[in-house]
Amino acid sequence: MKERRRCHRMDIELPVNFRVTKLQRHLSVGLTINISAVGLCFQTTEQVSAGNELTLTIQLPTDEKLELNTLVMWVRESGYISRDYFVGVRIEEPLNDDAKKFVKFCAERMKYLRGNIPSGN
Repeated sequence: MKERRRCHRMDIELPVNFRVTKLQRHLSVGLTINISAVGLCFQTTEQVSAGNELTLTIQLPTDEKLELNTLVMWVRESGYISRDYFVGVRIEEPLNDDAKKFVKFCAERMKYLRGNIPSGN
């Protein structure tokens, strides 16, 4: 299968809250599996569908909470727990201020991770 991702994904677990619809009263919860500057994958027990627009609130390790406007690109059953799903989302443009902070967080984390990887020389 051909890789279609535009950016490298980094494995990191961050708490996520979202509503499937604007009328939903309770917040659904999840946990990121991996992130990139253009999207992320998270695990949740809430069933969503490809094409759903979600506003995610993601909590960074600094405890800062960022609100991201996203579009669900794909959904897969995790296979680990019944009624547990992996959800892949793309961050929607134009980027709001929180999305810009998220992109900066991804860039800084990538720089940190690359700095800790031996160059092989």
